[in-house]
Amino acid sequence: MDERFIIHRLHSTRWAAIVGIILMAVLISYEFFARNIFRWDLLIVMCGMGLAKWVAMLYYRKTD
Repeated sequence: MDERFIIHRLHSTRWAAIVGIILMAVLISYEFFARNIFRWDLLIVMCGMGLAKWVAMLYYRKTD
């Protein structure tokens, strides 16, 4: 397998996680301010995505 393929896959996964977290934050804000509904389920998933991203960055920084 080509090394560039792996690097491109890692970069695309990184951007997908960042965009997913931002979109979930926007959706949570919209639901809260427009409809006065606080969605705990979306908040938990968003925090889980952010935590997984953070732990992966620390792991790869330490082992690389």
